[in-house]
Amino acid sequence: MSDSANDIKKQALEISMLYNISELAQSVAYEINNPLMIISGYSKKIRKNNGSEDYNDLEKDLLAIEKSSDRISEIIQNLLAYSKQSLELPLSKSPFQKLVEDSIQLYRDTSNTEDLAIEFENKTESNILVNPILCVQCIVNVFRFSVGHSKVTGQPKLQLSFRERKDRIELVIKDNAEKLAEEVQAKMFYQTFSTETGEGSVGMGMNSSFNIAKKFKGDLYFDNSYPENAFILSFTQS
Repeated sequence: MSDSANDIKKQALEISMLYNISELAQSVAYEINNPLMIISGYSKKIRKNNGSEDYNDLEKDLLAIEKSSDRISEIIQNLLAYSKQSLELPLSKSPFQKLVEDSIQLYRDTSNTEDLAIEFENKTESNILVNPILCVQCIVNVFRFSVGHSKVTGQPKLQLSFRERKDRIELVIKDNAEKLAEEVQAKMFYQTFSTETGEGSVGMGMNSSFNIAKKFKGDLYFDNSYPENAFILSFTQS
């Protein structure tokens, strides 16, 4: 192979490595930001109450802060294991239903969602092989985009359902917002896509979620066959 060809190959490898580092940094930033928002929110609440809060309520707030701190610690430990040993992040056989319920709780803890209704049309007992922290982040990003991407008439609502297709289990996330424009449908999973709303930028997390799903041999896509906006998150049953 000529020196020129070797140089091109080396440059391509370096670009690929930089892209992977950028992708990982984006993922970690999203993961750490949510528990930090919880810690900040509950800390402000405690300071605002200035000792007047009921003991049980205070204990609940402190527990939320403790759990969020533990979550950040776990994220960092996983990242250290990944960087030091060059291994994939640890996977575990996880109940899909519980991961979705944890995602709902995390989303509510980190967003202004008092008027948001979230309903399950059915439930599942299926397990999937994923890294639980990344999977929850993947789902939360989709919730945030689904709720924030366009206007809603009346109360905002998410309808969640599960469907089995051969060896796969799919989470269907439907909202009652205006149907996504074709331009948004075509670009929302791109790394550079972002859309500004009252909630801030809600688009960038979709690329992160898409990559997380692919990391665990899953898929994330928009199903235009539904009359509503419908996002499908699919994994192999474990």
